[in-house]
Amino acid sequence: MALSPAPKLAEGATNLVVAHLEANMAAALATVRTDRADALVSTEPPPSTSYFIYRSAKGYRPPAIFVISDYLDFKIMDLQANMVNGVVGMRISAVVEDRDQEKLTHKAWRYEAAMYLLLASQTLLSADGTLKLVVTVKRSDYSPHFTNGAKEGSIEAMFRKEVSLECDVSVFENY
Repeated sequence: MALSPAPKLAEGATNLVVAHLEANMAAALATVRTDRADALVSTEPPPSTSYFIYRSAKGYRPPAIFVISDYLDFKIMDLQANMVNGVVGMRISAVVEDRDQEKLTHKAWRYEAAMYLLLASQTLLSADGTLKLVVTVKRSDYSPHFTNGAKEGSIEAMFRKEVSLECDVSVFENY
């Protein structure tokens, strides 16, 4: 028995969000820089090798973007649909670093603004038209400042911070 098309589910949703962020992050960061009209912090776009779909990446260099899918609720009891009409719980984070903790906080907020600009109330469609996403940003979370272990004020000291957006990503397939 041939079953087609194969559902994309969380994999398709995650890949589509990563591709959208990667393609548009530089422009979103430029928009935030223009809006803030200061040179307080740098907001360079992450390289394509700094987008991750798993939590425990090691040896990466900030800025880095993490797109983590936590669950997929098919909403079967609610909708009784004959198509995929569910919600992926997704956490999308930026990890940034700086030598100055105040500047680090501003940098994290600016990456948050860029990610929000790209994700809030966005509709994304796969190239083949079989997958449609609607992104709803529910909240932001901020980590404390982490250090690399060097004494604060020393030339080796570097601080990291993570800002994440908790999103509900509505997934529609075979609609």
